[in-house]
Amino acid sequence: MPVNTSKNFILFITTVGVIAILTPSVFGSAATPVKQNAAPIKSHNAYDYFVAAGKLARESNHDAQVEHAAGWTPKSGAPHTYTLAEKTAILKANEPALALARQGFSYSFTPPPVTDPMADGANRFPIHAEFRGLARLLRFESQVRSERGDWAGAMESDLDAIQLGEMSAHGGDVITKLVGEAVVGLGRVGTWDIVPHLSAAQAKHAAARLAEIEKNREPLANVMRTEKSSSRLMLESMLTEIEKQKQKYSKREFQEQGVNIDAVDPAKLRLAQTRAMDYEIAIAAKPYDPRSKDIADPDPSGLIYIPSVTKLKFRDTSSIAEVEMLRATLGLQVYHQKFGRYPVSLKLLTPSILVKTPIDPFARNAALRYRLRNGGYLLYSVGPDTKDNGGAPIKNEAAKTDKAKALVPQNSLGDMVAGVNKN
Repeated sequence: MPVNTSKNFILFITTVGVIAILTPSVFGSAATPVKQNAAPIKSHNAYDYFVAAGKLARESNHDAQVEHAAGWTPKSGAPHTYTLAEKTAILKANEPALALARQGFSYSFTPPPVTDPMADGANRFPIHAEFRGLARLLRFESQVRSERGDWAGAMESDLDAIQLGEMSAHGGDVITKLVGEAVVGLGRVGTWDIVPHLSAAQAKHAAARLAEIEKNREPLANVMRTEKSSSRLMLESMLTEIEKQKQKYSKREFQEQGVNIDAVDPAKLRLAQTRAMDYEIAIAAKPYDPRSKDIADPDPSGLIYIPSVTKLKFRDTSSIAEVEMLRATLGLQVYHQKFGRYPVSLKLLTPSILVKTPIDPFARNAALRYRLRNGGYLLYSVGPDTKDNGGAPIKNEAAKTDKAKALVPQNSLGDMVAGVNKN
């Protein structure tokens, strides 16, 4: 039978990669971690440090152990409640990996160039999984620091995870971007509970660092340009393979693999892919618009995979909105600690507390909505419907848990409220 070079095969590989990346406990049993010694790295590339840190953490079997200690995954058999001392010991065993990852923050991140999409893709899936493992380790460190009452340290751990996610998306394609967003989400999820415990100086420092991290965020249009390049390599590889296999297999055998061999016109396929990806790049570069549509499938042969740019744009915009709300929340904490009250407007936070007024990417970068309420405040983005619903939070009523109900699907109605709606 011919090698399956169809779109379905590409999607299968992609799905397997995402599952491997996003599924926890991929590193084996919860064995007692063994402290590893980090070998010196002679590099000025953050990628090399992150890869080495991920490998070191995996070798110490941290992932399952950390999950159990953090209470994220029920341990088989009788449950064990980890003491702070036990958690601290697990964390200490992984200090070399964390130190390596933090060394990487001193350098720019440049991933290896893609030369063989299939082979390179298979090789990078374990690396992406290790990056996510590092983020979980940083989240665990934040939890331990919070239990100690070291709230500033806990915030630094979460900001480290956010920086890891933002940096690891640089120079990458769609899968790399999705992994980076997953890592950022791990870092961001615990920050809302930490902010109220920060002093004015600590909150101001955190806000400044978050703004600096976001300055280096990889634009979605750049991601789509990389996707265009890597998908072209993939197409050329498949076309070469088809030419080889045309001599061996019948039209029926190709059809069984999802390839309409009569529709395989290399020149037309290259043109269709170029036009489709250029359309996606243009959508990615524009402000969020819920009316945007994905391009119709340009390929009757089944060889071209075009990702959903509207879904990617939503995820990217949602992530930016959450970061902007977090930055605003930190600024409001500074103001409250200094003056004992919250400001009447976000404009009072700039430039003395925040460098610039936090924006709402769902509202074409207008300011976030904010008003005082019952001694506190209401802070929100208009969300993916782009309509101001007066701060009525999005509620995913079909979900079974309170946490899931607060998530923000792409077709949500309502507003993304700070500290309530979290993706």
